[in-house]
Amino acid sequence: MSRAAYYPPANRTAQRFDGAYRGSPMAPNCLVLHTTEGQSWPGYSGGGVAPHLTALPDFTNKRLVWRQHFPVTMSARALVNRAGGVETNTANCIQVELVGTSGWATTANRHRDYTLADKWCWATHATDWMIRDLGAFIAWCHAEWGVPISAPYAFDTWAGNNSHRMSFAQWRKFKGVCGHSHVPENEHTDPGAIPIAKILAAAKGGATTTSTTSGDDDMQQSDWVRMTALVRNEIAYAHLEGQAQLINNAKAVSVENQKRIEKARAEIENTRVQLHGDIGVVQNQNAQLAARIDALEAKLNGDSQ
Repeated sequence: MSRAAYYPPANRTAQRFDGAYRGSPMAPNCLVLHTTEGQSWPGYSGGGVAPHLTALPDFTNKRLVWRQHFPVTMSARALVNRAGGVETNTANCIQVELVGTSGWATTANRHRDYTLADKWCWATHATDWMIRDLGAFIAWCHAEWGVPISAPYAFDTWAGNNSHRMSFAQWRKFKGVCGHSHVPENEHTDPGAIPIAKILAAAKGGATTTSTTSGDDDMQQSDWVRMTALVRNEIAYAHLEGQAQLINNAKAVSVENQKRIEKARAEIENTRVQLHGDIGVVQNQNAQLAARIDALEAKLNGDSQ
């Protein structure tokens, strides 16, 4: 995992808030999905209640347009965090706001002052390209940070989603994909009954291509995911190749050292043989000298009589 802090297709300049709001450092292991209950870019109170990223459906070009507000290595601010409970925003969660409605801002809710057109409802009208692009983002989270491509808690309708809210203990150990509706200390029930099974299937490999936010090139979001994986694999291969070269060099040195050891052993053996030979010569010379001494002694004894 290369652990990138920014999603490549996202615009990082339009609504960048990490200068005004410095969050806590974190290593993401889960993803929280929200819906904005509107149909345009939210202001987020100047960043005070912003997520990491926002995705706006572009119905003309059939793609999601992304803006990134905080690096995913820094906590965002879209969750309620009450005193005395658990950490929410700083609990290693990437937060994404999906522009549109969970169903709350539609005619299904008679208490709303306004409603959004059906096409903005992620729960009932998420298109194939919306599913595809959100799946591509989840695949990126998995590739970069190991966020599991799983959603263990049900995504129910906006009216009944409170029943699936996690306990403090469940939230502390949670990894995977969940909704605002599942996070403790919070009351919102977005993103509603989004087609999470289809979204996760797209993240696991069913995603097709979609354009980036800039419109300046034809790079595809799924291409970004594949390219990131390719670069990561190339780096890993280069590392392994370097390690293999070090091993080969060590083997070469080992072979050379072995040759030197064998040569030294041969020299030692030759020296030992020569030494033994020298000892034999000395012994023979000593014997001859002893015989000469004996003869001289005998002669001396004879002369003295």
